[in-house]
Amino acid sequence: MNAYKLDLQRRSKEHSRKSTWKRMLIKYLLIAAAIYVAILLLLVVFESSILYPAPRYPLGDWDAGRYDAVDVKFDSADGTKLHGWYYEQPQARGTLLFCHGNGEHVAYNGYYGALLSRELNLNVLVFDFRGYGRSGGDPAKDGILADGEAAIEWLAEKNSIAPNQVVVYGRSLGGAIACHLGAKHRVKGVFLQSTFSRMTDVASGMYPVFPVRLMMRNQYDSVANVKIYNNPLTHIHGDDDRVVPIKFGQLLFAASVSEDKQFVTLDGFGHNDVPDKVALKHLRPFVDKLFAQEE
Repeated sequence: MNAYKLDLQRRSKEHSRKSTWKRMLIKYLLIAAAIYVAILLLLVVFESSILYPAPRYPLGDWDAGRYDAVDVKFDSADGTKLHGWYYEQPQARGTLLFCHGNGEHVAYNGYYGALLSRELNLNVLVFDFRGYGRSGGDPAKDGILADGEAAIEWLAEKNSIAPNQVVVYGRSLGGAIACHLGAKHRVKGVFLQSTFSRMTDVASGMYPVFPVRLMMRNQYDSVANVKIYNNPLTHIHGDDDRVVPIKFGQLLFAASVSEDKQFVTLDGFGHNDVPDKVALKHLRPFVDKLFAQEE
């Protein structure tokens, strides 16, 4: 009888321990699930803040005259007021539109805009997307792409040419705008620096445990655009890029249908440390070839 009671007590204790572990496991799983959902919601709510750091005036050197640039203003399709710097050469051989990255604005590129214009003998427009620099509005994909369209149309009208005669240079996020303009206007040439195949590809690499491909609003599918654009294209990309890993640049390049395309690996460089003169070293022959038949 005593042995029977002891066996019952032993079984009861084992059952109690198992129940306790089961309750603890369920508790921790529920906590983990709650944390996962909370982070997911934060990523959704703060997507724009994460994607668009959007530095604004007065950060940076806003003395356009220091760089021989002129302040220009124009409107996007929805009426958003946009701002840019225009660099003009007296005997320019062509025009170039520069689309900056997501952490930059016009005043961070004053020297570079002047360098591009002077060294390449081009009229250059550097403009700020909505929500950046001195441009109005708030950044979002459709609006930013529309801003790129407004910029190329302003530049083309200023130089009495068609948009398809403009060379477009896009860096990082600006590369998505360049690819969009390439597909829409079949521009003269597209030069890309450290850009990506799709924004969702980059985000999936950063947050592999979250369904970012389903939840992202700002997707920027540049692959779809380079499957349309078939004029000259060059893409330069650092092999130590931790922000936009080079594999995403290579994926974009592989999707391009251009028969005149080149991918340049910049050994040892990351995303934000490519010197202006290194980029210019590869941009110069690209531009020279584009305008060689016209000179």
